Amino acid sequence: MPGSTCHCEEIVSNREPTWSPFKALWDYAIEPTIFEDGEYRKYPIFAKFENYTFPDPAGTAPIVYHQHQEQISLPHVIGKGIKYCDFKYPVGTLASAFIKMGLQARKGWNYIENLEPPCWVLLYLQL
Repeated sequence: MPGSTCHCEEIVSNREPTWSPFKALWDYAIEPTIFEDGEYRKYPIFAKFENYTFPDPAGTAPIVYHQHQEQISLPHVIGKGIKYCDFKYPVGTLASAFIKMGLQARKGWNYIENLEPPCWVLLYLQL
C-alpha cells in the first residue's frame, strides 16, 4: 500500500538462504547486465534505485538492478522481439556497504599469510 513501510524483519526473521551465500554476494558485487533496446548493456552496481511498493505484508522496499540469470537468458531463449528485460532486487545495506569498501575482492589485496581474503571474511559475517 502507498505509504506503508517494509516489514522486512518480520518477513525474513526465520529465513535461511537456499542458495550459495557466495553467489548471492557475487550477484551484488558485479555490474548487472540488462537487456535494453534489443541488446545487452552493463550498468554500475546498485544502479536504477527505486522504492518499490510490494503487496502487504512486505510494503515498500528499496530495489536496484541486480545481476541474475533471467535478464540474460530470457531474451536469448525466448527471442520473439523482446526489447527489454531487467532484474531488480532489494538493496542489501550491509552487503552494499562491504562491497563499496571493496571487501568482496578475491584479488588485488596484499594478504598476510594464513589470513582469509576479505571476501571470505564477509561471507563468514553473513552466515
